[in-house]
Amino acid sequence: MSIVKTLSLYEFQDEFLHSDRSDSFTHTALEALYDYYYNLCDPDNYELNIVEICCEWTEYNSTIEAANDLGGNFDYETSTEEEILEYLKEHVHMIILLLNDHVLVSIM
Repeated sequence: MSIVKTLSLYEFQDEFLHSDRSDSFTHTALEALYDYYYNLCDPDNYELNIVEICCEWTEYNSTIEAANDLGGNFDYETSTEEEILEYLKEHVHMIILLLNDHVLVSIM
């Protein structure tokens, strides 16, 4: 037998903020992750694992930072957003956060 608790967005964020991984993601990123897992997973069968999420996802300040960290070689002055996004789409599973222009990346 197991006891299941459905978490609200606030409770999901609170779980991260009170863990030893509290500085892993911004509030906006946590909101995107909550939405992602809520819509992707069966809430009755998903067990929150903060360490696993932190290992699977990385938050970047920009798409170019993400692409370069993931093996790309893009120049800040000459690379277009379209070619950077195309590179990311081909190499990673991602959520783009529009509020802060941050990017959450999970490598496939």
